[in-house]
Amino acid sequence: MKADPNDLRRAADAHDVVGPDNNMHIEIAAKRASYIVAAWGALNLGAMSGPARERTRDVARLLRDRPLVCLGTTNDGNPRHPLMVAYATAPAEWIAP
Repeated sequence: MKADPNDLRRAADAHDVVGPDNNMHIEIAAKRASYIVAAWGALNLGAMSGPARERTRDVARLLRDRPLVCLGTTNDGNPRHPLMVAYATAPAEWIAP
């Protein structure tokens, strides 16, 4: 995960949002997890447009048969980013919109 939003924007603009083995690594980790926390936040922000926005949908589809939880949802139904919720927020089931 990138700490600088400008790095995210540049990667999204360059369509460089998925590494060659990324899906394989996600699937391997998902098989070992008791549950998966979805937490990418609102998709209407500049850094989450275009290819990056589509990638969130692709990952949600990739994990559709796994137990997904989130820490609340945004107005458009996406999982809230952890920085946008109270510390004591408990995970709840999340179903992709």
